[in-house]
Amino acid sequence: MLNDVTNRSVTHDIDVFEADRCLREIIARYPEVNGMAVAYCNQMPFNYEDRLIPLDIGARFIRYFTPSLEDLAVMKLYAFRPNDIIDLHSQAFVDRLDWGLLERLIFDEGEALASSPSERSYQEMVCAYRQYKKGGARLNLTFEGFLKGYCRELSGQQSLSFRKLVKQATTVAPRVAEPLFLLALAQGKAEYVLGLSEGSWMEEGYRGVLSLYAQTGSLASLCAEDKLPNRYANVWRAYRAVKEKPVADRRINALMRKRTLGALEESGVTRYGLCRDLNLNKGNVYAYLAGDDSKVSRETARRIMEYAEERGAQEGTGRPVRMAG
Repeated sequence: MLNDVTNRSVTHDIDVFEADRCLREIIARYPEVNGMAVAYCNQMPFNYEDRLIPLDIGARFIRYFTPSLEDLAVMKLYAFRPNDIIDLHSQAFVDRLDWGLLERLIFDEGEALASSPSERSYQEMVCAYRQYKKGGARLNLTFEGFLKGYCRELSGQQSLSFRKLVKQATTVAPRVAEPLFLLALAQGKAEYVLGLSEGSWMEEGYRGVLSLYAQTGSLASLCAEDKLPNRYANVWRAYRAVKEKPVADRRINALMRKRTLGALEESGVTRYGLCRDLNLNKGNVYAYLAGDDSKVSRETARRIMEYAEERGAQEGTGRPVRMAG
């Protein structure tokens, strides 16, 4: 129920930082709710509780809160997994972000630095922020950088120690087996990881991929020539999907923009009226309709197009228009 009423398109689950014991017993019954998120609290700025936002969802006996968008941004910059990078660059996220507050949370000694799990983790987060601020974190994402984030995501830990990753793969996180070995190849540690996997279910697969790698001479060639077993090839495909998403989104936005302009002309709806009815930022929508396909997300472009087409279809019928969103 909570997942539905909060209506957040960027995630499919709910992370719970704090709850009474009786509620945690209920939470444990639902896979959509992550009750272990408290393990990542040290990636939140120290005073994040001062900026908690109440969720007005009509609950009578339980009060729900969500961290501010800027606190969530710091958490995502720490993790910097592929999904986090996509979230950080979504137009809806960027449009709502208070950059001044985010800057303060990152560099104020009493915020992110005060709660950081280690100096190294903090400096990595700062580096990710500077890359993010320049706007190139996704477009310049390397395969090795993607693998690091993917290993963190699948293993459920921040450490990139190969010994720890292999342990996770052989116990509770088998899906990390393939990206961790590709990361080992990228860093010249494949023989070491192969030794760590000796006697496990992963050893045979690792030997096979290492043999293919020796034949091609480079990881890029190995992936490009489509010689990898399917489970490894899927990791490469996931990387390409993340890296190419901005270009794909702009291409699709351009196609939807043409349909939107035609529908707006037929319906007589003004751009101002469209922005008012859909509660959208006028500057971004005007720029998008003028030809800048990067100004709105694919989801927003679709909302605009569907609204315009519905208004065009219902023009003159006297029927009420169903509001999009």
